[in-house]
Amino acid sequence: MVRAVQRLGAATVWAGAGNQTPSPAQVELVHELGATVWCGMPAFGLHLAHFAEGSGRPLAESRVRTVITTAESLSASKRALLERLWGAEVRDMFGMSEVTLMAAECGRRPGLHVWREHSFCEVLDPETLAPVAPGETGVLCVTPFRTASAVPFLRWLSGDVVRIEEGCDCARRDDPRLIHAGRTLAFFKVKGVNLSHAELEEALYGVNELRDFRVVVTIDDQLCVDVESPEGAAASVLAAVASLFVDRFGVRADVRAVARGSIAAALEGQIKAQRFVDQRG
Repeated sequence: MVRAVQRLGAATVWAGAGNQTPSPAQVELVHELGATVWCGMPAFGLHLAHFAEGSGRPLAESRVRTVITTAESLSASKRALLERLWGAEVRDMFGMSEVTLMAAECGRRPGLHVWREHSFCEVLDPETLAPVAPGETGVLCVTPFRTASAVPFLRWLSGDVVRIEEGCDCARRDDPRLIHAGRTLAFFKVKGVNLSHAELEEALYGVNELRDFRVVVTIDDQLCVDVESPEGAAASVLAAVASLFVDRFGVRADVRAVARGSIAAALEGQIKAQRFVDQRG
């Protein structure tokens, strides 16, 4: 992606994750260099924004107006929070380490246009691995046309839960749109209840005034949730999150308020911020 941007004549800053370039330095670079576009994982984009707000330099006050995300699923509530904290429009891309980038949003209709000349995508039933009917949800299977030299394979079952839709009113109308619905692998079981990380994230980021969270399952099977919110909103956020777990997921959680920016500080140095932690091993 960086080389493609450079071919367009734009200046780039290679920063990496917080374990390569510390978050305080990255926040400083964004502000002082007047960056107008930021690219990275949604989780790290939120991490930087939380860190910046906690240190008194909100990224919404920077010159960034476009945030390009990739490498993990982007829920509607996570997108809304990213746009609010950065004061920027979010555009998502999709790819895998085994294939590289293979799809991007056009901004006209939901989903990411799969570049037909690059990859062939199938949607399969997760139990039978037979193709599902057009428009139905299943697991993504990819056949790369150009990029299978590093990890050679014919068909790759990615673990992504998707559906495919055809048609659009943009220039890539002939490329199918991939609608991402989560992952088959990211969940944990607490007191007999399966909790999907994607569903939890979507629900938590949808809580009004919640800014950041971390969910931990302790070794004695207790569910603990740390949440951050603006000053004065902690009581309502705590009540909303506690009710959410009981009413929607059917489990009780020990919910506590923590200082703004403290979760980001605790996660600093991780390539991908681990907001879901299972201490049971």
